[in-house]
Amino acid sequence: MRRGRHNGNLHFRFKQVHLRIILLIGILIASIFLFVNLKIRNIICENQFGSCSKYITDVVNTKDKKNFYTSKRNVQKILDKNYLVEKYFIKYVPPDTLSIKLVERVADLSLKGSSSDLFFLVDDSGYVLGTSKETPLPVIEVGDKSFIIGNKVDDRVLFPIQLLTSIRNFSPFAKAVLEENQFIVEVDGKTKLLFPLEGNSDLISAKAYYVLSKYPVILDNGKKSGFDRIEAIDFRFKNPVIRYI
Repeated sequence: MRRGRHNGNLHFRFKQVHLRIILLIGILIASIFLFVNLKIRNIICENQFGSCSKYITDVVNTKDKKNFYTSKRNVQKILDKNYLVEKYFIKYVPPDTLSIKLVERVADLSLKGSSSDLFFLVDDSGYVLGTSKETPLPVIEVGDKSFIIGNKVDDRVLFPIQLLTSIRNFSPFAKAVLEENQFIVEVDGKTKLLFPLEGNSDLISAKAYYVLSKYPVILDNGKKSGFDRIEAIDFRFKNPVIRYI
């Protein structure tokens, strides 16, 4: 009698599992059928500030709106190639809308070459986003270097960009110049901070933050020793070297 009940329970459980599998397969087939035949009529785009820039919105909407999968694939191809887009997420919004949420690259600094009147606008990752004849952004003078919009700068330019992005958060500066073997940032009117063109930018920035936080004390110690001011603080060494004049 017990064996019969046991076999009956097994049979009942098997039927439950079987029905669940059929149900899941049905839902999957229905979902595929729905999205393949679902017509996308609207594409909305939002970035970290609100609506996407007109350039991105216009480019995204140039593609013919088809079913969900095709529309999504077309939009992905566009966004993957667009240097202004850092990352993105696409989802379907009922009944007929494709929603795009993305992070657009934003210019943090500008690069000024000696052979051009234009400023090259770059983000903190080193992507060149555009040019301008004027800019309120901090400027790095880069000598005779030139850049291509949409490309990323080389490492010897990227490193100073990363350093200055950090430094300007804790110290105002008057001038920043990229030279052959060093990066110079002028603070407090005349004091020059000398940096290498490679290394650990976070570590060097932390050293600069610490030294500049002690700047009044360092300056006062120099004056007590008969010096007038700090000429330079050199971060190209393991321990920063301070030069007075």
